[in-house]
Amino acid sequence: MQGNGVGQRSHRETRAYCPHCVHFAITWDRQAPYGCRAWGVRTAQHPSRSVLAASGIPCQYFRKKPTK
Repeated sequence: MQGNGVGQRSHRETRAYCPHCVHFAITWDRQAPYGCRAWGVRTAQHPSRSVLAASGIPCQYFRKKPTK
């Protein structure tokens, strides 16, 4: 989805970006440095990408961190 028309959201706004999620975690594992507390997984890439690849739908657990 591109454009700034009325009622449209940019691709960045609709995509789950893990570092902005309350469930995102950095792990101790060098092979899988990213984790998701909601899914209970550790991966080499952001967990939302793994979820999208496995299920074909964007992450349903994404919850934006509150701004400081």
